[in-house]
Amino acid sequence: AAGPVQLDSATAGPVALAPGESTTFAFHYTADSVGTATWQLSAFETTIPDSSAIISTAEVALQAPPSDIPVQLINSIPAAVTKGQTNIFPMSISYQHPGTDATTASVRLDSLVLSVRDGSGVPQSAATAFKRIVLASGYSTLAALETVPDQTDILLEFTEPVIVDPADAQLFSVLVDISDSATAPEFALSLHDPASLPFVDDNTDSSVTIDPSVSFPLSTASCRIDEPSQQMAISYRPLLPPTVNFGQEAVEVLQLNLRHPGDSSSSQIQLSAVNVSFIDELLATIPALDICTRLQLRRDQTVIGEVTGPALDTTSVEIDLVSPVTLSPGEIDSVRVVLTATESTAPGGFALVIDDSLQFVVRDLSSGSLLPAVSDSIPLASAQTGFPIATAVTQFKQAAQAPSACLSSSMAADIIAGEDSLSVMEIALTYPVDNGYSSQRLTEIRTLVTDSTGQPLDPQALFDRIGISFVTGQIDYLGSIVQDGDYTVFTIPGGGATLHPGDSLSVSVIADIESDAPFDHFVMAIASAGDVRVVDISDTTNQTGVVASAGCGSIPFTTPVSRILQPAGRPTLTTMTHPVRMAYQGQSGVPVWEGSLVYSGGELIGDIDLDGVNACVTGRQSSDFSAIDAGSVFERVHLMIDDVLLATDSVLSDDTLRLTLPDAAALVAGSEVAVILTADLRADAPAGNVRVGLTDSSAIDLTDHSLATTIYPLLGQGAYPLNGTELSISQGGLEESFTNYPNPFHAGEGEETVIGYVLAEPARVDIELFTITGRSVLLLVDHEFREAGSHQDDRWNGRNAAGLDVMPGTYFCRITAHYLSGRTETVRRKVAVVR
Repeated sequence: AAGPVQLDSATAGPVALAPGESTTFAFHYTADSVGTATWQLSAFETTIPDSSAIISTAEVALQAPPSDIPVQLINSIPAAVTKGQTNIFPMSISYQHPGTDATTASVRLDSLVLSVRDGSGVPQSAATAFKRIVLASGYSTLAALETVPDQTDILLEFTEPVIVDPADAQLFSVLVDISDSATAPEFALSLHDPASLPFVDDNTDSSVTIDPSVSFPLSTASCRIDEPSQQMAISYRPLLPPTVNFGQEAVEVLQLNLRHPGDSSSSQIQLSAVNVSFIDELLATIPALDICTRLQLRRDQTVIGEVTGPALDTTSVEIDLVSPVTLSPGEIDSVRVVLTATESTAPGGFALVIDDSLQFVVRDLSSGSLLPAVSDSIPLASAQTGFPIATAVTQFKQAAQAPSACLSSSMAADIIAGEDSLSVMEIALTYPVDNGYSSQRLTEIRTLVTDSTGQPLDPQALFDRIGISFVTGQIDYLGSIVQDGDYTVFTIPGGGATLHPGDSLSVSVIADIESDAPFDHFVMAIASAGDVRVVDISDTTNQTGVVASAGCGSIPFTTPVSRILQPAGRPTLTTMTHPVRMAYQGQSGVPVWEGSLVYSGGELIGDIDLDGVNACVTGRQSSDFSAIDAGSVFERVHLMIDDVLLATDSVLSDDTLRLTLPDAAALVAGSEVAVILTADLRADAPAGNVRVGLTDSSAIDLTDHSLATTIYPLLGQGAYPLNGTELSISQGGLEESFTNYPNPFHAGEGEETVIGYVLAEPARVDIELFTITGRSVLLLVDHEFREAGSHQDDRWNGRNAAGLDVMPGTYFCRITAHYLSGRTETVRRKVAVVR
């Protein structure tokens, strides 16, 4: 203590009291330290006798002043509220006395100033947002404004001071009611500066400082003020398939489309529960447990509500959403009802029903008020509207069983590169079960494409395109060649082909071979029963695969090796001609055209089919040839291939010979065949010269054996028309047929004259040349044997027996035939020699 305190009367002056008066003296003292003290007033003297006394106070505590109060704002403001919404707690304020014992004075707070701002921190009138503001501590109300003033800063004066002793803490909560006619689109609350919290020392009423680490303003986040939402709009799409398997999991039953129909100023809405029921085929309500063992609500793939076990043993099941669906104005979302079907003892069929809008629990997210669910006036595409919401009745089935499959190859041993619409393999499916089982759908066929050693081949390089064909024969080509690892996937168009109980189905795997395929062979395989993808229609997770039919290709199944050949090439056509050939009326087997086809190239080119020959017949008219009627000359014409008779034309229409093979003759790479036309002359064939020719490249009928396309031969030499040997037809006797050509001829220049004649029967022949005076020049043929028929192999070169060239002039040629029948015939003719 500082010691005695003396009342200086000189300074203060005497105090005089009149009768009945009184006075009070106040003593003020500033302590230097904390602790306790007792005050005594001694030697209190007055002019009144016997008034001296000692006056003492009680013991007084001496305390230090508080300072640096830590303050914290707790933001609890919602993101949005609705007009008229009450009892909103946007913020709390907490602070603590910094002292730890009684040596520090208590802190007192008699009021605070609450500032109202918009979302950008701009001051706004509290009256534009609130109709009531309350400040509470625990269950006690410290201040309440039932009429909110039209000002930014709101003074909340406490009904009684709040005193906080050392080490104690205090928490205030602000509660507001939003005005029904609020015009502010949003608001935030703050303590703008330290003056907003006027803390004082409870001993001295002196101001107490706030901890300098507290940064002002202390402000909440912004809260949007929305119009109250009115309702949730509902549309739906039934998902329940026509059949459901016993025990099937994840059966999608119904899709509920949810829409917030309010405008942009409306509050959010929230779906928190849905009630559903089940009915049987007679429309009678049945317990859900008769249908399913689990009932779920899913949002996308997330389960947001589920009911299982005994809770399903009721005719109305409430599915509470553990994750409610929240919608902002204009937003759309959907949930799906999904179930796990009972294992057995189910009714024949069932449907799901939501009776009316009362089966939906919907709230305004800001106010918590219940909202009605209504039928959507603008449903999503393909959605339905109206109450009751119901699916069609579905039927329970047993899970599908694997169908039997008969696999067979339809590939030829040789395939031409570029070949289209090639059937690779056939798969015949049979589903021998009764109607109590679920139907199936063939969705795809997965094949391996390899060489003969099992090495995978690139299907993109092998195939131009692939497809599927059913019994109708129409080919559905796929948009692309899809690979899955080593597999080539043949997808069944239209989502698959349905196979009902008792049905059968045949499908062909089709491919177009690339014209420049880099492989010379390939095989295709079905590696396992699951590669023929057959899916349960009721439960797509049940992929049954197939089982091999008895007596059919087993699984794994592999086609035989098919060689890939290039398209057939063009063979080379050559023709052989002779000097004018002698022939006589009625002669048979006279060669009229001779040639060959040479087919060269590598072994991997395709075969060619020779289907026939078309030729034309012309006759000499003076120095030129023109078309004549083949039937007037020939009885019939024959086509010989490599000396084998393959075709005959006896119709002989106009000037054309048409020789068509009943079975095509094959030309394989590296082969050469002789093509010969022979003719049987009519007995009354007119004398004269005729010839047979090929007018153009279409005269030889050639086709690619695999592609059935026309092949045109190349010419070995010359040009079209390709004429055969000129045929000189005469009567059948020696006298009528004896001739020579050319006549005259140029002796001594390498030219020869051909001596021709026809023998009616076999004979020994002499041919001798004479001068006009009868002197022998040369015995050309001396008693040589000749068969019956035409002969033109004997030639004279214009030299005599000594080998010297004869002089130009006229000579005689004499032929004598000594027939084996015993008679002799002699004929002569003139032969002219020129230089």
